[in-house]
Amino acid sequence: MRECRNHWSCKILPYIIAAAWFALAFGSCVPVSETTDPSTQVVVDFNDPIHRRLYDMQDRLLVDSLLPYLEATDVSQRFIAANAFASILSDSSVGPLTRLLLDPVNEVRAIAAYALGQQQNAKAQFALLQAFDFRDTVGTYKESNAAILEAIGKVGDTTMLSALSNISTYTPKDTALLLGQSRGLYRFSIRGETNLRGTATMLKYSTSLEYPASVRVVAANYLKRAKIDLNGYLEKITQAIAEEPLADVRMSLSRALGKTQEANTPEQIAILYRAEANQLVRLELLNALGKQPYESARLLLLAATADENSLVAETAANQLRQIGIGEDASQYWRIARDSISGPAKYPLYAAALKHMPPYLTEYRKYIRYELKARFSASENTYEKAEILRTLGEDPWNYRYLIERASTETNKVIASGAGEALLSIAARPDIVEYFRGSFPSFKREYAIYLKQVMEGDNMGLQALAANTYAISTLNFQTAYESLEFLDATQQRLDLPRDTETYYAIEDAKAVLKNNYTAQKPIPDFNHPINWDIYRSLQPGLEAVVETDAGNIVIDLFGEEAPGTVVNFVQLIRNGYFNGKGFHRIVPNFVTQGGGNRGDGYGSLDYTIRTETPPLYYDGAGYIGMASAGRHTEGVQFFFTHSPTPHLDGRYTIFGRVVEGMDVILSLQRGDKMRMRLR
Repeated sequence: MRECRNHWSCKILPYIIAAAWFALAFGSCVPVSETTDPSTQVVVDFNDPIHRRLYDMQDRLLVDSLLPYLEATDVSQRFIAANAFASILSDSSVGPLTRLLLDPVNEVRAIAAYALGQQQNAKAQFALLQAFDFRDTVGTYKESNAAILEAIGKVGDTTMLSALSNISTYTPKDTALLLGQSRGLYRFSIRGETNLRGTATMLKYSTSLEYPASVRVVAANYLKRAKIDLNGYLEKITQAIAEEPLADVRMSLSRALGKTQEANTPEQIAILYRAEANQLVRLELLNALGKQPYESARLLLLAATADENSLVAETAANQLRQIGIGEDASQYWRIARDSISGPAKYPLYAAALKHMPPYLTEYRKYIRYELKARFSASENTYEKAEILRTLGEDPWNYRYLIERASTETNKVIASGAGEALLSIAARPDIVEYFRGSFPSFKREYAIYLKQVMEGDNMGLQALAANTYAISTLNFQTAYESLEFLDATQQRLDLPRDTETYYAIEDAKAVLKNNYTAQKPIPDFNHPINWDIYRSLQPGLEAVVETDAGNIVIDLFGEEAPGTVVNFVQLIRNGYFNGKGFHRIVPNFVTQGGGNRGDGYGSLDYTIRTETPPLYYDGAGYIGMASAGRHTEGVQFFFTHSPTPHLDGRYTIFGRVVEGMDVILSLQRGDKMRMRLR
């Protein structure tokens, strides 16, 4: 038998004692059930009226009605009720959910642990620890134990992080437990909590092929996203990239190379780049190169702006935009003007404007002239918006941008101007940049912002509110009264304009003394149409037709019924036909479906966030965009690669089964049509 001092749970015995007190403090409830079936098999069937009723409670956020079902005799009812609290955040669910951690059915234990993690309530950590069955040597409760490890990463303190980091008894065959541990460490890192031991553990998991692929994906993403120092690990990570067969792992390890600030890091990145066939991995190597000294990255980044893959070229151009230097600014300009077409063109123009030395004022004027001429000549709405965003790299364009934002009737173009103005205001050097002219700039800007708030363009109003929220600019000093912000909120059409309402709340919290932003969840306004759900045939797929080809999506009706029913209803009504893709972030997401085309606004209803234990652990998941929990409506996105930082926050309601190459070839403004098959 293993000695207690060698087991991680024994290091936190005080927490286990506290857990027992915590569980007892909640008392007990009388179990409810609408069946006496003692079956231990979980079967969720939304054709069952009781199951539908429970899900309707979830949809209506009826916490008090759901809580008794956590102690139902029927195992499926217990499961559905616990699963509901994975999407509903309620402190009152913590106590009842902890009792399910010892449920006789493993699936119920696991969903209870997952739901407790979703609550992000630190009180749950004691009960989670108590429920971890370290005596389960045959793996009877491996799924629930794994869910507990992940949940601890969402609610645990630094003592828990230390314990989780020091687990060393799992073998490569313990897939579920390794996945739970790695997800737990990843969740800690998302909260900004890391330690050296945890990083060493994730390095081991991500760089050794003996560990399962699913574990390597999560561990590599930890190295990519966590705020950690990887100096000294260049050779280890480089070798792992060279040997790793999975592109999803190579992508994250490639980005992690940027954190190894060693003398030969740029050289190793360049070697890997030239040998790599996968375009998304090459893209991440360019992102890593952008974290290196400019002179070491310069030649490869310049060459990559001409890559035949538009995502790679755009990434290279954006790196030059971030780290370029004045001496090369005229070269960025020449390449943008003479050699580049497609998405890389305007980031290169932006790099030229951003880095052009002050003494080359004539060059800056020529660039402004070229961009304005291109704006006038273009018939492409999204190109015009991108040109305006590019002009935002030169703050002296603010008057031109104010004019465009104030006069453009096309919402996409107007929002492009508004985004450019926001980028100017957000510059950390904005006061120094304008020097003695800053008071004049601020006065003109303040007039524009108030005019926006008194208008009717809710996209521009959201951007204006984001500008007010820049605390260093002190816009409250520009007005005698801020009552116009309240008046703007009163005119908004809710729930359609919830995003703008929330943005103004954030602005008021900055501008007004002792004000706390109020962001109420939209009232229930769009019930699930179960008749549509019953009409869905097994294997139903959605087909997104574009000029670049078709994208076929397998819809997750059992896991996210409310979202799928809404999506199907929109397709049947022809809503998506002619809508566009407005947002493309290389190797992250392609997003579209909005009714305005600029990413703001929705229809006159909202649906609920649905976050059961599904994971963005690969490419091609389709998720719902939102302005906050339970604010979804019509906008959706496709993931390009694993994005575990979205897990548990954004509804997953399907996955691409055909056409991933089409998604990666889409350009901003490309249109879609949809049908079901």
